[in-house]
Amino acid sequence: MNNNKLGGSNLIFPELDLKNVSLSGNGLKTLCYNAFTNLKNVTIINLLNNNLTSVDLLIDGFATPAYNFTGLSTSIGEKQLKVDRNTKLTIKKYGACPKNCTCNCYEVTCVNTDLDNVISTVVDLKVAKFSIRDTPIRHIKKLPMLNVVVIELSHCELETIEENAFDNIPMLTNLTLDYNFLTEIPKLGKMKSLLKFSARKNKISKVSKQLLSHRVTHIDLSHNLLDNVDFLKPTNATLQRLDLSHNFIRRFVISNFSELTYVNLNGNLLGTEESVVLNNISKLEVLGLAENSIRHLNVLRISDTPIKKLRLNQNLLYSQLDFTNYTSLTVLDLDDNMLTTLPIMPANLEVLWLNDNQLKSSNVIFPPLKLEFIYLAGNHMDPLPFSAVVNLKNLKYVNLAENNFHDVNGLLLPPHQTSEPYGYASQMPYSVGWPYLESEIDGYYSQYSTPFG
Repeated sequence: MNNNKLGGSNLIFPELDLKNVSLSGNGLKTLCYNAFTNLKNVTIINLLNNNLTSVDLLIDGFATPAYNFTGLSTSIGEKQLKVDRNTKLTIKKYGACPKNCTCNCYEVTCVNTDLDNVISTVVDLKVAKFSIRDTPIRHIKKLPMLNVVVIELSHCELETIEENAFDNIPMLTNLTLDYNFLTEIPKLGKMKSLLKFSARKNKISKVSKQLLSHRVTHIDLSHNLLDNVDFLKPTNATLQRLDLSHNFIRRFVISNFSELTYVNLNGNLLGTEESVVLNNISKLEVLGLAENSIRHLNVLRISDTPIKKLRLNQNLLYSQLDFTNYTSLTVLDLDDNMLTTLPIMPANLEVLWLNDNQLKSSNVIFPPLKLEFIYLAGNHMDPLPFSAVVNLKNLKYVNLAENNFHDVNGLLLPPHQTSEPYGYASQMPYSVGWPYLESEIDGYYSQYSTPFG
């Protein structure tokens, strides 16, 4: 395999009865620590004439390197390993992948195994990710020095975490503790590199404010028992995405989170006046408030916060709603409420979801707007007025399924439209229209069918 262009980071030999392996002249820049671990009978490994600057290898029976005139050569009896003189080579004690684990150059993933045994095996490895799943652990004590950047401990029946448990993992950027029995997130210490933290589907009711004291950009604490957001009190300049959906939060007030773009508060108890207050969240684009038993828009008090996508589906909203102050809004989801008339919409709105409401067809006449996609399915309306959509010059698609009519004959189209580039979804099993339009609709529908990520 000499003089090829092999990718060293993906080069891991399977179990073979090889005696001599030569990878000379391949331009290798990296090499996986366990590239040769499965070659139990190998006696000669030639890595000369590559671009390796530093290599850590787990191989059985090879000794510490010593210089010779061609490069570095290590030998015990018949065993020999050759690398270039400028390559820093470290040969570690042979260690097999732990029981019930899979190992590659980047990741060690274990299921139903022993935590201490796994830690002792990977403590010196330069893997990027370390995952344990479906393993009863209960408690995380302070971990030893590890080089990993991602740790996942999911479905592990984890109940408690020792403070500063991750202090010895300086490069840790992603920590996932999903599907456990945690009730509290304590001070986690010196995790100055932490960017993403997830502990969804636990029993958490308390979170240390220290979680936001570093550079964290993503927090997911959805499906827990939180009833307040006191841990968010400090102004934050790094947080970008926050998911607190499906908790028991009654009031959400934040200010000056300068990088925050996404907030998911679906499935909480935010139904009272001014229970959601957002001040100067200047980059916020997506706000989810579905499933909160919201009856009035006075739930929201927003200033200097240019929301682009607002999710208010599965609430108790009734007519008439006025969104004209939401001047940046382009996508509005009002599915599954109790609306009988159209909301008053902002000028820049492009996508409107009003499926499964109680709209009266006589109230469905759209004023001049930039709307492109409208979803009116499941309202059990009578046929629409002829002029329902004539003012919508940018309109591309209307979904009218599950209403009390079977066609849209006679519906006036916007002046620039003709019958050829225009289509509807009515009570037919799929879109009524022309093939190229259907493909365009399908692509856009898939983009917005879950418009909030």
